[in-house]
Amino acid sequence: MSSCILIDSCLFINHLRAKDKTNTPLEKVFCRFSEPSISTVIQYEVEVGMTESHQEQWNSILEKLTVLPFERKMVLHACEIKHGLKAKGQQIEIADLFIAATAVANDVPLATLNRKHFEQIDGLKIIAPE
Repeated sequence: MSSCILIDSCLFINHLRAKDKTNTPLEKVFCRFSEPSISTVIQYEVEVGMTESHQEQWNSILEKLTVLPFERKMVLHACEIKHGLKAKGQQIEIADLFIAATAVANDVPLATLNRKHFEQIDGLKIIAPE
C-alpha cells in the first residue's frame, strides 16, 4: 500500500452522489493509500457545493483525512505553475492551480477524475482511480 495522496473534490462529489458507496473511486483510493489528504481549497469546493443531506457523510469522510493548509510554499509553486502554463499559452482555473500547487509542494500525487484539468502541469503526478 502506498502512503500519501491528495484527493480532488470530484472524487468526494462522485462518492456522495453514488447509491452504492462500496466501489466508488474514492473507496479505491482509501484502499490503496494509507495517508489520504485534501487541501483547504478542496475542502472549500466540497463544502460550498454540498447539500445538507450529505453533511453527516462528509463529516465521517473528513475524519479519515489530513487537511493540508494553503500556505506560502504553495503560493510560490502556484506562481511557478501559472508562469509555466502562461509561457505555453495554457491556463487553468484558480482553484485547480492551487490544488496542483499543494500536491507539487508536498510531493504527493493527485487523485482526480478530471485528468484533463491537470495534465498540462509539469511535475504533477496524477492518479485516475476509475
